[in-house]
Amino acid sequence: MNLYAVALGIAAACTGILLLVFPGYGLLLRILSRTRAPPEPPESAPTPPVTLIISAYNEEAVLEAKLQNALELDYPADALEIVVVSDASTDGTDRIVSEFAARDERVRLLRRDERRGKTSGLNAAMEQVRTPFVVFSDANAIYDPDAIHKLVRHFTDDKVGYVVGAAIYTDDPSTVGGRTEGRYWSKELRLKKLESDVSSVVGGDGAIYAIRAELYEPLRATDINDYVNPMQIITKGFRGVFEPDARCRERTTGSILQELRRKRRIVNRSFAGLLRTAAVLNPLRFGWFSVQVWLHKVLRWLSPLIAGFGLVAATAACFRYTWLVPVVATAWGLLLGLTLVLLGILPGRRLPVLAEGSYALGVAFSSARGILDLLRGEVTTTWETPRTEEGVERPLPLAATLGSLLMLLLPVAVVVGACTTGSRLWQEIAFIVAGIGMFGHFALYGGLLWLVNLLRGPAEPPPAMTQWPSVTLLVSAYNEEKVIEEKVRNALATRYPGRLEIVVASDGSEDDTDTLVRSYEDRGVRLFRNPVRTGKAGLLRRALESVTTDLVVLSDANALYEPDAVALLAGRFADPKVGAVTGNVRLEDPRVGPRGEEVWLARFEKVLLKLESAHGSTAGVDGAMVAARRELMPAYEDGTILDDFVLSMSVANTGRRVVYEPEARGWELSAPTLRGEYERRARILAGIFQLYARRIGLPLRRSRLVLRFLGHKVWRWCAPVYSICFALMVFVLFGPAWATALLAGGFVLLYALLAAWRGFRVAGLKMGYLLVYQIAAVGGLLRALRGRQSGAWRRTER
Repeated sequence: MNLYAVALGIAAACTGILLLVFPGYGLLLRILSRTRAPPEPPESAPTPPVTLIISAYNEEAVLEAKLQNALELDYPADALEIVVVSDASTDGTDRIVSEFAARDERVRLLRRDERRGKTSGLNAAMEQVRTPFVVFSDANAIYDPDAIHKLVRHFTDDKVGYVVGAAIYTDDPSTVGGRTEGRYWSKELRLKKLESDVSSVVGGDGAIYAIRAELYEPLRATDINDYVNPMQIITKGFRGVFEPDARCRERTTGSILQELRRKRRIVNRSFAGLLRTAAVLNPLRFGWFSVQVWLHKVLRWLSPLIAGFGLVAATAACFRYTWLVPVVATAWGLLLGLTLVLLGILPGRRLPVLAEGSYALGVAFSSARGILDLLRGEVTTTWETPRTEEGVERPLPLAATLGSLLMLLLPVAVVVGACTTGSRLWQEIAFIVAGIGMFGHFALYGGLLWLVNLLRGPAEPPPAMTQWPSVTLLVSAYNEEKVIEEKVRNALATRYPGRLEIVVASDGSEDDTDTLVRSYEDRGVRLFRNPVRTGKAGLLRRALESVTTDLVVLSDANALYEPDAVALLAGRFADPKVGAVTGNVRLEDPRVGPRGEEVWLARFEKVLLKLESAHGSTAGVDGAMVAARRELMPAYEDGTILDDFVLSMSVANTGRRVVYEPEARGWELSAPTLRGEYERRARILAGIFQLYARRIGLPLRRSRLVLRFLGHKVWRWCAPVYSICFALMVFVLFGPAWATALLAGGFVLLYALLAAWRGFRVAGLKMGYLLVYQIAAVGGLLRALRGRQSGAWRRTER
């Protein structure tokens, strides 16, 4: 069997499915709609009794306007009842409804004492409905005056079981999310109209749709009512129609990320509901409507998986069918471009086609994630309002995650391709790519920063501080009896013109750390003792609860400051755009001298921090000396390993700058043995994997910050992978004998250069440090995968 031909066939089949689902489905509906003439509803129809059910959870911001709108609808007052279902709201929602109910008997509040989700509330409301028809609505959906009349007139046709109105999203011109969601939804409304003309509209709309009350069946809490309920009605032999003139208007969330989260939840619950009503997928029973469900819902939700499978198959086929290379390269480029537009790295404002394409891509991936959530057994039951949703669900750092994966997998993919094809050209390209990855971080990223700063000119000097803020120097400690007294005395020697508090936070220390700190209480030093050891992040979160000063300076017990360091840090906050400041901590001890094996990397790190800080934010801070505004301090999670990195990115994600102050100096000892250095590095690298797993401490939607994160941090983190790829390509290109000689010769040459610079002992330590860093990367990965790295830190012997 020709595997390349099979791959080509899979790619062609996937492409055909995608063409059928997206442009093909709408075209097919247009053709069929011209062969069928749906019955027109009467212009003047009876106005039967109707119950308008409004679902609400913490909707005080919009509910008053919604109820006023409902009472002013052009529908007989004696035929309209308004029921607001409050899902245990904790704001002023219930109070607003009660005030309206006191003025108008048509309004009634149905409060749920325990929050159980929207569907559970609708079940309770439907038990009390006595009218023949029900209209379901959301609290932020404002109806046109004749909307309900336009809906219920269709029920003069006995075959109609539900009617869906047109929810019009009012675009906010200042947000890309508002414009893009509005345009996307207008296309969906056209599809609904065509479906209604041909057969039945697939699904309802929680903002505006009506049903015959007798057809309602109690739903499960995990069901999404405006999808499962219409499917149940279809199985009873009724049809659903779309009424484009029954309009309501609601604002989009304005944020693309929030809209995609909403899509994810909708698909998650809709797919779960589809499994409950799987009978509608049988075209032998439900005819063309089943085809609509497959094309409009099921295959569209699965489109990211189909597209990905097809693209991978097409890429594999390129190794045999070279004419496919331009097509596949264009597809990958288009996918990358749309992704960058979606993430906000490339502008799409002036090109609506790109913006809509990127949004459709985001919707597709959100749909796939909703289905994956379902496969993991996760189904959403409760909801947050779009007005308060921000901060409830942890945002997904798409740009940082995808960029990290690209930097990690690109050299691997190139090397695998080179080894698979046997092409000399591919092997040379792979050798260059791996070499750039291994050696280029220091020169390319640092050089690019230098060039950008040169073009932008010198940075403006920071403004002078006129009123000094209050500061808390917060020292984290665990079993630090050997150094804590020296640290406390060093802190007491600080020269600061404003109010300074000194707090030592002890994470359940088991030695004399707490006793030694208490001996300085009469000099203003305060001890915060965490009775149970939780790790540094948990310790900081608890200790910060009692901090009331304007600024917080975080320090380690072994980090000693120069007397004016705190003042120099605090002085940078005269600029209101600055949210955090990190200092210049040298890895040395004035009594012993520098630790040669680590200082060279630390010096380069300081150069990068200075270049990044000149025009923007740094991509990290030094946990031994970092100051931040108290209100910007993150709510650390227990077990977080890289608390200092979480702090820097949390501040930068708010739009404030994180800057470097080289004149704020301090010093600390590094680990005295390579074994200790391995433990420290493996812990750090395990913490890196934890950042991605927990989605914390990663940059969000700020393109410049994302690029600095990728260039400064991810490139360095990927160094062990690049090293393996480089060594492999050396063996492939030069053969085992020459490769061994070249690698050994390069190792000896590097050792000789270091020995000539700093002596043989220091050279050996530097080479050992490089090897330890590579090995620690693997150790950190294994710890992360096995979940064996604790968030509680071990004190390093010094």
